[in-house]
Amino acid sequence: MFIYITSVTKRKEDNMHIFFQEFHKILRNKSCILALIIALVINIGLLAATNPGEYYNAANYQKAYHKISTLNDDKKGTFIEEYYQSLIFNNINEYKYTHSFMGELELFNNLNKQWNKISSYPDFLTSIKQSSQDSQVAIFKNQSDFQKRNANKTIKDYQGLDNVKLTFTNVNAFIDSIDFAPTDLIALAFIFFIISSLLIYEKEHQLFFLLKSTKKGRTGLITAKTSVILLMSLMTVLLFWGSNIFVSCIKNGSLPLSVSIQSITSFTTSTLAISTGQYLLLFLVSKICIYSLIGMIFLFIALMSKKTIELYFLTILLFGISFTLYLTIPDNSTFTILKYISIIPYLLV
Repeated sequence: MFIYITSVTKRKEDNMHIFFQEFHKILRNKSCILALIIALVINIGLLAATNPGEYYNAANYQKAYHKISTLNDDKKGTFIEEYYQSLIFNNINEYKYTHSFMGELELFNNLNKQWNKISSYPDFLTSIKQSSQDSQVAIFKNQSDFQKRNANKTIKDYQGLDNVKLTFTNVNAFIDSIDFAPTDLIALAFIFFIISSLLIYEKEHQLFFLLKSTKKGRTGLITAKTSVILLMSLMTVLLFWGSNIFVSCIKNGSLPLSVSIQSITSFTTSTLAISTGQYLLLFLVSKICIYSLIGMIFLFIALMSKKTIELYFLTILLFGISFTLYLTIPDNSTFTILKYISIIPYLLV
């Protein structure tokens, strides 16, 4: 018994030693560190340079939002509507927020839409509840049994949102933090580079075969490499999406964490009774899971590839097919399942 425990303990120590060796290999690899720095700089630069509108920038939005946020709730909508109408009828002598007519018009058009979505939310909930009895509502016409069940489920999903209060909030700060697609591309490219660094040299030089003669040697090595990839996936999410949150706060102002998720314009129809802070936590956990999964897919392709060119070709082919299916298959198609079992929908959370 003592010998068995000692053996297990020794094996765990050996596995940990291999893990730290592999992890240290990444840390001391100048190419990996340089790739990380370049990837972070590109991601931060792209996000910082992205404007919320065609004719106005983040500073303009922040200035207008700050003005509106100082008003009482019953005056915010009136201020936005009056200023927007003044722009439409060209009754403004001085542009206070963007210094151009088109910038001012686009900015307050978007602010007006944001306010209208918030203020009409109670009516939206009411329409959902009444829709099963209202034969004039388009989605309930000529229903199949599946559509009826789905409609009833939709009504139940929204029943728990009666007490949800929507707040006019800094939408841009939140959206920039969670909805910047280039971050996924850059982060996955970095993970792919890490996996290449861990595997390609050993595969090309047939070093994996040297471990077959040792007891559980290859198992310990691949376990260590897998653990390093999972750890790097976690660190990649924290570094890249964490930097997005940081840049977004500098660029757009404070990040709203305590308001309901429905207060964010693109989430108004969400059935999640959670705050923006809780959603952000779920978002980061989801990203960690999907990055880890894709890392394992990269690892599988790398192990199956006999040559380096196969690794690149199969990876590009996989994402190319997934992206094509996601873009080309309509939501009401018979082949919709092929659209949603691809990587892209999960990657977008």
